[in-house]
Amino acid sequence: MSGQPIKGLRALFVQRLPINRKEQYYTGTVLPMIVAGDGFKRLGEFLALCRVPADVPLDADPESTNVQFFTEYSFHESVSGARSVVPDLVVYVESEPSLLLGVEAKVFLRPSVADVTKQLQAQSALLEIMAKEVGTNPLIHQVALLPARLGFPDKLSGVPVLPWETVANTFRNAASPYWMGVLDEAIERWEELASSEDTYGRNADAVITGQDIYDRHERRDTTFASMGRAGGLHGENVKSDIRTGGWRKQKYEVRHEGEPNRNWFAIANFVRMIEAHGSSPP
Repeated sequence: MSGQPIKGLRALFVQRLPINRKEQYYTGTVLPMIVAGDGFKRLGEFLALCRVPADVPLDADPESTNVQFFTEYSFHESVSGARSVVPDLVVYVESEPSLLLGVEAKVFLRPSVADVTKQLQAQSALLEIMAKEVGTNPLIHQVALLPARLGFPDKLSGVPVLPWETVANTFRNAASPYWMGVLDEAIERWEELASSEDTYGRNADAVITGQDIYDRHERRDTTFASMGRAGGLHGENVKSDIRTGGWRKQKYEVRHEGEPNRNWFAIANFVRMIEAHGSSPP
């Protein structure tokens, strides 16, 4: 090998093998290495992040363990051959009461709120089947582990949304620095590495310019009540639009009603920000 040896994760990812973009790598390797290593010393804190009681005793000794920890679990495949509803992570804890956790994770995919909600609902039915199978009447918990920059709400159909960024911040000084570095690299480069699948417009009833939005509001036209822009009302995109006056020609998604995720906000609030900045039309 010629030249100086490459050292450091970022340099290696750039100049040697590129970073892995497969979702299964993060749920099947990176996440377990962060939360389930060292004799389950950190697993309790991860369960707490997933809204599972944190005081559950966890034993990693194979002769006495009370934990089953599965990634890409094949339970449902063995029942019906279906794959799409299998949670990325399943944790069963034999305790009083017993616990069953299903985690659906996305890293670089850009699914819609509706897509993830549908998947969680299907997995809920599967977890019910698992609960009957174990015969201990476990408490069932679900969580969606998603990048914060997807802009999803705090809950989807009652299921808590846990940001990957929260996992990174929680275990930064406790887990293996190597695996934390891999996760940090994925988070920092998310915009670059995320799938090119375009979710723009999925939640919109129409796409119109900011000038049109403002004019309709001035006419008290209530056809549209909310609008969307990546980062939400207080994100950098909207701030830049208003600061530069680019909002007039910028095209925004609009909806008749409702705000499906954190990227959406009330049109009335957008207009107030424009006027507070003094950039409304003369």
